[in-house]
Amino acid sequence: MRRSVIKTIGMIMIVIMIIVVASGIIIKNSQKKVKSDQYKIGFLVDTLIVERWQRESKEFEKAIGELGAISVIKNANGSVDLQIAQINELIKEQVDVLVIIPCDSKKLSRSIQKAKRHGIKVIAYDRLIEQANVDIYITFNSYEIGRQMAEHLLEDTPQGNYLIFNGAKQDYNSTLLHEGIQSGLKRAIDNEDVKLIGSFWVEDWIPENIIIYFNALIQEGIIPDVIIAANDRIAEEAIQILSEYQLTSLVKVVGQDADLVACQYIIDGSQYFTIYKPVDNLAKEAAIRALGLAKAEKLNIGDKISDGKYDIPYIALETFVVTKDNMKEIIIDSGFHKKEDVYRNVVEN
Repeated sequence: MRRSVIKTIGMIMIVIMIIVVASGIIIKNSQKKVKSDQYKIGFLVDTLIVERWQRESKEFEKAIGELGAISVIKNANGSVDLQIAQINELIKEQVDVLVIIPCDSKKLSRSIQKAKRHGIKVIAYDRLIEQANVDIYITFNSYEIGRQMAEHLLEDTPQGNYLIFNGAKQDYNSTLLHEGIQSGLKRAIDNEDVKLIGSFWVEDWIPENIIIYFNALIQEGIIPDVIIAANDRIAEEAIQILSEYQLTSLVKVVGQDADLVACQYIIDGSQYFTIYKPVDNLAKEAAIRALGLAKAEKLNIGDKISDGKYDIPYIALETFVVTKDNMKEIIIDSGFHKKEDVYRNVVEN
């Protein structure tokens, strides 16, 4: 009798153990299912050499995580072939949405169309992808930034020699920026108040590519009064070349992106102004829109822009001119850069 009771208890314990183990497996599998049901968003970056792309990839990853989705960050190192391979890789991984900073605005359309055939939504981030019919293009208005730069410069320097360092030709934003600058300067050029002494396209956005051209100009005695650079890294290179000839104080140099070095240069007088683009907001907006696309929510975007073949939904965030006078208000108070970093090389008055 006693043996029978013990045997029965043993059987009950075994059953309990089986139930516990089975429950653990069910819970584990359930957790896996929940995890696999999370939306997966690919964020493809042109290159992480650029300060703003480093910042924005981190901000995007953080925003996606806070929204409960998964981000996959890919760095193409400036290679369009690698970026195409990365798109194909993420198609195989069956991501829900691709957010792309294109290496080349013209060479990704087939890859984008392939992604869309697989049911993957696509956002062009900051740079337009031509003839690709992406679901959303989210950026800052490069044409208006160009006008903003030109018009603000003309308020201070209405006459003189102007030199433009454009971005890379394969980046459509470079074209838009250039057109905006030309539009802003047109009247002054037509009136012969401003002379455009050069308009140089910087291959692959590599700042060092201006060295030979700019040195040759200076050595010929052609000194600009104003340099409009397509971004702050190119402006930085121009300032370094000017410093070698002790010309920094004679030339107003401007750029865009509000890189830390540019902000430091503005404070010490080496750079006149930069264009601040609230990139953290752009990354957050892209994350929100990407998750909305993944959930098949309505876009509710009124503005559209042509990509050369299709009219696509278009979101453009506001930009701001940053000078020494409003550095604290726009850059420091917003938390974009720390005060101790911006004023590191000078004593604030």
